[in-house]
Amino acid sequence: MDKKFFKKGDVAIKEGSINTACFLVDTGGFEVTKTLPDGTIKKMAQIGSNEIYGELGLIDHRPRTATITANQDSSVTELFKDGKMEAIVRENPRALLVIVKVLANRLRKIIQNAQGIGY
Repeated sequence: MDKKFFKKGDVAIKEGSINTACFLVDTGGFEVTKTLPDGTIKKMAQIGSNEIYGELGLIDHRPRTATITANQDSSVTELFKDGKMEAIVRENPRALLVIVKVLANRLRKIIQNAQGIGY
């Protein structure tokens, strides 16, 4: 597994880019932003230590849905890359449970936010 290091302000993932890797935040933190059709940049979430990002691109191999920017000096570990997830899940289906839990948690936050009770 590869380690990556980011300085505050560095972009880890750019919205619209193609990448099939998933990352675990070891230290520091990141801000998740989305560019709206009118060009406005909206803050969507914060990601901190022991959280993952990049899981959607890992699953569906589609362009990144948001920009991930380090909000402090940070380090991450690359968990899966370029189709390796499929091989790992075949050997150890429980590995997929981590991704499913992350997605479920994020969906709950989106629902709470839509109801005006989130973040």
